[in-house]
Amino acid sequence: MAPQLRPHLLELLCPGVRIRGTAVTHVRVSDMMNEADIWLPMTSLELWSIPAAETDEPERRDVGHVRKSSIEVVAEASKVDTGHAPNELGFHVVKTPRRVLVQTANFAIRADLHVTNQTDISQTLDVFRGTFLPLTTATATPTSQDRKSGPFSRHFMMVNIDRVNLICDAAEAPPMMFPD
Repeated sequence: MAPQLRPHLLELLCPGVRIRGTAVTHVRVSDMMNEADIWLPMTSLELWSIPAAETDEPERRDVGHVRKSSIEVVAEASKVDTGHAPNELGFHVVKTPRRVLVQTANFAIRADLHVTNQTDISQTLDVFRGTFLPLTTATATPTSQDRKSGPFSRHFMMVNIDRVNLICDAAEAPPMMFPD
């Protein structure tokens, strides 16, 4: 049986541009983003320059490739559908959500990082082997003066670990850096 391809509507936040488009894959978005490919092929692209307001008309392109290393935050804008139940895979690791705060150059993000039982955040980060760290129940607040957009929430979001300045337990976060 051939793998079933699924379209995923993604919102990408990169330096200078916000991109919304569709990526098609047979794997989960987190697996697709952490594959070794340098480029992320997308279709039905809408592009906004960062200073643009969210109500401005986007520039449109039918097809494009985004360099993964330039992406700061990836949010899945479409309904998340894993396509299978955990027990269908034959292997399931129990994880516990831990509320964290993530600081990048442009965003303060409150989210749940799922850690395996009996590990803490630092152990999870030490063994994490991907480039994009998956987060759930996430709210991103722009911290850059260049961004006219306000906070936004997504059920599933990924942050480029190479662009993260700080990750800490939500209880230990400095309040001035992570506004509510």
